Amino acid sequence: MKQAFLLLAFFSLLSIARAQEPVDTANIYYGKPTEFAEFKGKLNGWLRFLENNLDRDVLDRNSAPAGSYTVIVDFVLSEKGEVLFVKSDTDPGYGAKEAAMQVIWKSSKNWIPAKLNGTPVRIWSRQTITLHQHD
Repeated sequence: MKQAFLLLAFFSLLSIARAQEPVDTANIYYGKPTEFAEFKGKLNGWLRFLENNLDRDVLDRNSAPAGSYTVIVDFVLSEKGEVLFVKSDTDPGYGAKEAAMQVIWKSSKNWIPAKLNGTPVRIWSRQTITLHQHD
């Protein structure tokens, strides 16, 4: 029986049915913050979160052939560490994009916001999630 495994999640910092409000881009800080946003619990916390919340069976359910399925997810983090908007332009198929976007939505309120000179700022962030399907 095939199993889907999380291969790699870079800390670089939707379900399709989830409705999204337009993001007010005027309030997004596009420069380099003095403190970058990070997941509560840092890298180990993020990996534990993925293990508990990422739909790792999606590839198996969708009969994906063996291989790696990488999704790059862009999302807006609020000044409170909430996920406000999620999008991805990469879709390797077999439900990987939807699973990656859904786990980002689930991560809302688990982020420490970026700061500019000590003041939290709204920013775009990026997360790369790779699912691996074995025979």
